[in-house]
Amino acid sequence: MTIICGALFTQGYAGSADAYYIDTGVSDPCHEKMTAELLLDFFDEHPDVAMHIPLPQNMLWEMYADAIFENFKFEVTSLEQKYFIASLLIGTRWPDEHGRSVTSLASLYDTHGEPNDQHEHFLRRLEHDFDRGNVEAIGYSTGFIAERIEKALALLDQPRTQQIVPVTEYVEFYGQITLYLWGPAYYTGLAIHTLQDSFSHTVRSDDLHRIVHVMNFLDAVTDEYDPARDGLAHSYGMDECSKKNRPIYTAAKEAATEVLDIFVTGNPQTIITVEDNWLGYTEGCTMANHFCNTRWYENVTADPTGPIVGCVFSPVLETNQSLLYLFSRLMI
Repeated sequence: MTIICGALFTQGYAGSADAYYIDTGVSDPCHEKMTAELLLDFFDEHPDVAMHIPLPQNMLWEMYADAIFENFKFEVTSLEQKYFIASLLIGTRWPDEHGRSVTSLASLYDTHGEPNDQHEHFLRRLEHDFDRGNVEAIGYSTGFIAERIEKALALLDQPRTQQIVPVTEYVEFYGQITLYLWGPAYYTGLAIHTLQDSFSHTVRSDDLHRIVHVMNFLDAVTDEYDPARDGLAHSYGMDECSKKNRPIYTAAKEAATEVLDIFVTGNPQTIITVEDNWLGYTEGCTMANHFCNTRWYENVTADPTGPIVGCVFSPVLETNQSLLYLFSRLMI
C-alpha cells in the first residue's frame, strides 16, 4: 500500500466526501460521525447511564477528547459522560490506526496491510477463497465483535477501579501517549467499528439484514487478484457515506445502537441478537447472478480497489491537495 498509481493523484482531493474513515485531519471522520450520532441519541434516551462510571487519576484523555470533539456538537452533561463518549470514540478509531500515525504511509501500510487484522474491517483474509471464504470471513469478523462485547461485559462486572485500561495513541508531530480509558466503552467501540464495516465491506440483501458476500482488500491490490477466487474487490464507493449509500449508513447506525444496549441491560445475549439481526449469511449469491440481483449491486461495484504492483509515485505527490487525497483514500 505504500506504492500508489500516479493516476490516483490526478483526481484531486475529495474533500466533500464523507466516508467510513476516521478523522485524520485530512479525511472526513465518518466512523466517528456515525458513532457520535448514535451516542447523542443514546444519551437522550438514557441520560444517567454514565453517572457512576469511574474516572482515572490521569486526565490526559480529556485533552485528546477535546481534539476529537471539535468535529462534533457534543453538549455533555458531566465529566463522566464525556469520558464514556471519548473512550468509545477512541475505540471506534483504533482499528484504523492501532496507535500509529495516520499521516505516515509506512504506518498506514502496517495497519491496513496486515494480513491477520482484516477481520477488524470485516474483510477477507488471504486464505478466504471462493464461496467458503464468505463463511470463513464472517466467522472471523463476527468472532472479533463478540469477543470485544464479551470483554466489555466482563469489565462491567469488575470493581470500578479495575474497569480502566491503558491505551496507546499517537499524536501527530508529538508521538505516542498512553491514555487511561473506560474499558467497557473502549472495547464496545472496537466492536462497533467492525460492525459498521460489515455494512461497507460486504454485499447485503435488499433489506440489509443478511450478508451475501464479503469483499477483499489484500488480494485486490495485487496483480494476482482473481475475482472468482478472491471475491469482490473492496469498494471505495461503498466507503462513501453519500446520499446513494444513505440506507446502508442508516442500517449500520441501527445495528450499532443495538450494541449499546449492554450499558442499559448488561445482557450477555446482546451479541446473539445483533448476530441474528444483522450478521447472518445467505449462500448462493455470486458475481454470476449479481449477488442474487441485490438492489445494492451498483453501490458495491463502485470505484473498486485495484492493483498497485508496478505503479510508481507521481510527481503530483508534491502538491498538498494530492497528499490530502492520498491519505483520505488509504483509510479502509
